[in-house]
Amino acid sequence: MSFLKGTKIHSRPHIDVLGASFFFGAILFLMLGLNIIAETFSIFAFLIAGAFLLFSLFFFYLFIRQEQKDSNPILDMALLKSKPFLPQTYTI
Repeated sequence: MSFLKGTKIHSRPHIDVLGASFFFGAILFLMLGLNIIAETFSIFAFLIAGAFLLFSLFFFYLFIRQEQKDSNPILDMALLKSKPFLPQTYTI
C-alpha cells in the first residue's frame, strides 16, 4: 500500500559542471605555481610560476562569475556574505 502515489520527481538536479571545471583549473594552476616556486630557484622558474599563478587567478575569477550566475551553484555566494565570514571590527 502506498500513501504517496504520484509523487515521483521527474527532474534531475542540475550539476554546475562549468563552475566545477573553473574551480579545478584555479586549484590546479595554484598548486603548480606554488610547487615550482618551492622546488627551483631561477628567474625562468619564477616567470613560469608567475604565469601559473595568473592563470589561477583568472580561473578563480571565472569561477566566481559562474557561481553568481548559476541557479544551483557549488558554492553559494550568500554564505560568504554571512556573519562568520565577514571581517570583524573590534572596539576596545
